[in-house]
Amino acid sequence: MIGKVLRASSLFRRQYGHLRGFLLWAELLKEKLHAHGQPFSVHVPGARAPIWLRARTSDVEAFCQIFGHVEMGFFSSSHAHYMIDAGANIGLTSVFLAMRYPDARIDALEVDSQNCALLRRNTAPYKNVHLLEKGLWSHACKLKILNPEAEPWAYRVGPAPEGAADGIPAIGVAELLAASGFKQVDLLKIDIEGSEIEVLNGQSGEWMGAVKTMAIELHDWMRSGCSDALQRAVDVRRHTRHQSGEYHVIVFE
Repeated sequence: MIGKVLRASSLFRRQYGHLRGFLLWAELLKEKLHAHGQPFSVHVPGARAPIWLRARTSDVEAFCQIFGHVEMGFFSSSHAHYMIDAGANIGLTSVFLAMRYPDARIDALEVDSQNCALLRRNTAPYKNVHLLEKGLWSHACKLKILNPEAEPWAYRVGPAPEGAADGIPAIGVAELLAASGFKQVDLLKIDIEGSEIEVLNGQSGEWMGAVKTMAIELHDWMRSGCSDALQRAVDVRRHTRHQSGEYHVIVFE
């Protein structure tokens, strides 16, 4: 029994030490006491406030990726100023980055109102995180959710009918960069359920030269052409490429 517990908690004990890591793992077990979608909190060592997750959803898996496997841990910079978290979901990546880079501006983009509610709650203690209830697209426009029957963390979006009053606002990387006041995006994280095709096939030539590091999750299983779009977009600059968990990481020279 003890051996089983130690093996199960080893992911977090390696990251946070035996005691603090074990306590964090134990808190995650509270998920089993809650109904589907019911929020519960966990305490990450070093975080300013508890992090809220929805029980029996993909939130716990995402939490393990970000705070257990530390999939964003590849990024290291002594002078990061501006980051974009596109497809921020409930804010786990934004919190992780804000903890490491408290002086950097982080624009967190999310299209779903339910996700945004928890995103706002999780990032409230971090004043350098700016929540934008928008989607990332090739340009400023209005979007609609294409699969409203899906869970909020799996929504896909597409262009809204022209003149639609209830469309979701979208923005391009170039517009985000201009509004930020910075000349460079130190980290561009993209996890937008297939919409990376539009972002990369659109006007990427206008902003790709300003990106230092990109971390992108590709969804070829959902929409064919995601990998091809990435390859065409990044081939305009010299770069290195590696994998960190589900993210394809591109570091430009």
